[in-house]
Amino acid sequence: MKNSDYLALLTNHPLFARFSPEALSRFWGTHRNHLRTYTKNRIIYLQGESCSHLDLVLSGKVSVQRIDEEDRVLRIEDFRPGDLLGANLLFSTLKAYPMTVVAEEDTVLLSLGEAEVLALCVRDSHFLREFLQAISDKTLLLTNTISVISPKSLRQKILDYLRDEIRLQGKNPIQLEGSKTELAQRLGVQRTSLSRELQKMKKEGLLTYDRLTLTLLVP
Repeated sequence: MKNSDYLALLTNHPLFARFSPEALSRFWGTHRNHLRTYTKNRIIYLQGESCSHLDLVLSGKVSVQRIDEEDRVLRIEDFRPGDLLGANLLFSTLKAYPMTVVAEEDTVLLSLGEAEVLALCVRDSHFLREFLQAISDKTLLLTNTISVISPKSLRQKILDYLRDEIRLQGKNPIQLEGSKTELAQRLGVQRTSLSRELQKMKKEGLLTYDRLTLTLLVP
């Protein structure tokens, strides 16, 4: 992506909705040297690493992962262009990342330090409101994700995931945002186990699916 593409993303981002074109251009001119680039599969933050910046995803995809003692990966959440990374940690007492953050694709982040974010919040009440809303929305989403992966049957995990996504996407069928392998990681199971359970649920008339969508057929 070119600098003009990144500037266009900022123009349409809720945080900067009240910025005039001139103010946004000045902001970009001051902060474009704060871009950080990561290649696919590179670790961005290790579990326990201190959060010192708010990162805005400009391109690519980032995932938050928990890796157990047997090197099994549990994918907790994905962050895509426009998403904020570290918003809920930057001003917290304990700033350590609770899980590992990995670039799932070649990724570019715009990093803003604590003082810079605080100055923007003080100067622009709209920026402050949108920043707080982003923190609240992401916290709720992560809470729902943790609820989905907590100990319960795989079938119940799938149903909980489907109902959460139907509510978030506002439609049924839901659009799958990644592969079945990524969904299995998000649910904390093996891909073969997920495929087997989906086939059973399809035969029982609970849901139907294809490569890109999942449809819930029961309340």
